[in-house]
Amino acid sequence: MQSITEKAGVNRATFYAHFSDKYALVDYIIRQMFRQEIEKRMLDACHYSEENLRALIGCGLRIRDECNSHCVPLQPQFESLVETQVKNQLQALLQT
Repeated sequence: MQSITEKAGVNRATFYAHFSDKYALVDYIIRQMFRQEIEKRMLDACHYSEENLRALIGCGLRIRDECNSHCVPLQPQFESLVETQVKNQLQALLQT
């Protein structure tokens, strides 16, 4: 936590006022990345088609790859968090 708060330029109390732990921060970041990617490609306003579903899955894969490239070496618990969050975001979008 110390490394995260130092790099962010905030104290630990400020961090904990927004996130319960570093895993909650990772969830938030991935959720935001996913939503930005979806909005950028306007996939949240599209109808279902094979092309749109492929693009949606591609967004999930790009986010996973981006997280993997920024978090080297990626720790197994974070890799699982990334995969779970991407799946949850895909599922939520498809259900709406």
